[in-house]
Amino acid sequence: MKILLFQIRYLCHKSNELFVDNLAEEFEKLGHEVTKCNIIDSKDMESVLNALVGLHFDAMIDFNSVHPSTEMEEGGYFLDKIDAPFYNYIVDHPLFHHDFLNIPLKNYNVICIDNNHYNYLDNYYSNIKKKFVQALPPTKGMIDCEYEKRNMDILYPVSYMPFKKAEKMLLEGTSVKGQIKLNDMEMRWAKDVVDIMLNNPSTAIEDAFTQVLKDSGLELEKEDFKMALTRLHISDIYLRCYLREKMLDYLLEAGNRVTACGKDWELYDNKAGKLLEIYPDVSYTTAMQYMQNSKAVVNVTPGFKWAIHDRATSAMLNEALLLSDNSIIEKETNAPYDFSPFKIKNDATIWFDYKKDSMKEAAHLIKEKIDSKDIFVTARKENKKRIEENLSWEIAAKNILKHIEE
Repeated sequence: MKILLFQIRYLCHKSNELFVDNLAEEFEKLGHEVTKCNIIDSKDMESVLNALVGLHFDAMIDFNSVHPSTEMEEGGYFLDKIDAPFYNYIVDHPLFHHDFLNIPLKNYNVICIDNNHYNYLDNYYSNIKKKFVQALPPTKGMIDCEYEKRNMDILYPVSYMPFKKAEKMLLEGTSVKGQIKLNDMEMRWAKDVVDIMLNNPSTAIEDAFTQVLKDSGLELEKEDFKMALTRLHISDIYLRCYLREKMLDYLLEAGNRVTACGKDWELYDNKAGKLLEIYPDVSYTTAMQYMQNSKAVVNVTPGFKWAIHDRATSAMLNEALLLSDNSIIEKETNAPYDFSPFKIKNDATIWFDYKKDSMKEAAHLIKEKIDSKDIFVTARKENKKRIEENLSWEIAAKNILKHIEE
């Protein structure tokens, strides 16, 4: 097969650069012809893209693509001018990509990373011809480091926004850049969605909004529902900022030594002194090497309710202890994707719910594990082996090709 891989812009930590390179490598190993279109640093983007018009590929893939809305001067969508089905690999909740998912391309398909995201697409985006779930594979640091010699106790590799800023957004009904202003009814919805999701952490945002509408005696048409939910992304941001900040608070209160790595952590109100070390935002590859030098890794991703984040699987692959949210259903039947192999319960994993007591208990438990003389060799090796057997770029590439061929 002939496959076209796009690199249109950088995602967080330039992660898609690694994703594209790894997919290309595995596709080529399997005997397929790969063309990479990287226009990030191109001085003549228009010429590069126009050269693709009229060409044939068996599939074209982009991560969190903004390309579906690109139109040609002579009319029609750019992606429709290439003879190939388009696959948008969405690595966030689809609500953040509504403007690009709602485009009526001739052959529009989506790869997503959460079973709830699959169900949401299935319910609300009839223009998507084919959809399937493929968890993002983990990445191993390039230089191995023995557990006993690792100099970071707990790595917290995630971007930061002060909770007060997110709280202000929710109270005022404004988005990060002020591009969205909620009306009074939408502001009540946003706050009610937050309340439901805090009280029941396993609830997906679309289900919380459905409950809000039901409690209000309202019902929206599908087009209105998904547009409204997109505007309620403020609720998602509020929860993410609140829970990420709270988890760090609890870790430091428990006496843990934490390295926070990501954008804007210098804005955090640090009351723990030298227990907290802040590293600037780094590339995805560098972050993985930090994992190889960490005894434990924290994963806080409240937007994923039926999935596992690659941060969590990468931690296990790099033989670090894992402190992660409880986002995997253990016994899955008829699910779009089976995440149950990754819900490993042993001495090297701590799973918590987004409740105060659960998060605090997890923070104290990881402190006990790091302070103990045990280095959890058996458990850490078990985690690494389970990940290697069930999730790799080779496995992902084969699954993607299987769906393309169907």
